[in-house]
Amino acid sequence: MSYRIRRGEPLRLSVQRIGVEQLESVLDELTVVGPDRDAVVHQVRLRIKKLRALLHVVRGGLRRTDRRLARELRDLGRALASARDLRVLEGTTRDLCQALPSGDRPALRAALRAELKQRPPAEAATDVSALRGSFRRAQEQFRRLKLKADDGLLIGGLARSYRQTSRGLREATEALTPEATHELRKRAKRLMYQVRLVSHACPELLRPLAGLLKSATDELGVANDHAVLLATLGPRLKGPARKAVRVAADERQTELRTAAIARLRIVLAESPSAFRDRVERYWSLWDGNPRDSEDEGA
Repeated sequence: MSYRIRRGEPLRLSVQRIGVEQLESVLDELTVVGPDRDAVVHQVRLRIKKLRALLHVVRGGLRRTDRRLARELRDLGRALASARDLRVLEGTTRDLCQALPSGDRPALRAALRAELKQRPPAEAATDVSALRGSFRRAQEQFRRLKLKADDGLLIGGLARSYRQTSRGLREATEALTPEATHELRKRAKRLMYQVRLVSHACPELLRPLAGLLKSATDELGVANDHAVLLATLGPRLKGPARKAVRVAADERQTELRTAAIARLRIVLAESPSAFRDRVERYWSLWDGNPRDSEDEGA
């Protein structure tokens, strides 16, 4: 199983194959129970994001019925989010406590305990096994998926994502709000998965690009976790502890956002048209060279 477009395989068949394979893995992973369940939920959510990125890159050629599949996958990802979000909140609290004066840590931990009492246990937040039918239906939709045309669809979709991520970078740099930063992260992560789809065409240049996007989105993700902590636990804090937590969380967000934006400025240094032309040349050279191994660097 590989998340990549194969040489000589019609784009429609590649999209179908990747979707069916990824969802088959999801169905297997949903059978896992016990202490590994959190890791499984995380892996399933990553697969959903990969499939949504795949559908986005070919969106211009999808029928209206197939475009709905992306929204259905989004809703499945959200259904899985609650249990994972609790674990992330706990982990972010632990991390932030290390940056706080020792006298302010008990207040933050108490705010977390109070919040957790208001919610169902993480293990019961989502009945993961109940979603198997929905994932099975999504798999069948991938098997029936059609594209109106193949020519230029893949590279054109990649260039569109690059342009949207560039716009998101400008907006996040100007606004400096958690909402703009979160939107930038979503666009950059989508672009990362799409670059991975074609990175074997020129692995020496495209894989490092995907790596920079991965590092930047990880940093933006942790920054978002701190923003969520402030929004969730901040109202439960009082007095000096509330101020100390806000200062520490804001400083961490600024540090992470600054590092991520620096990486993204490197990734997005060229114009969308120049990026499209460059990747299109890589793809044409690779697609027309049968001597290259399909399995090289997979």
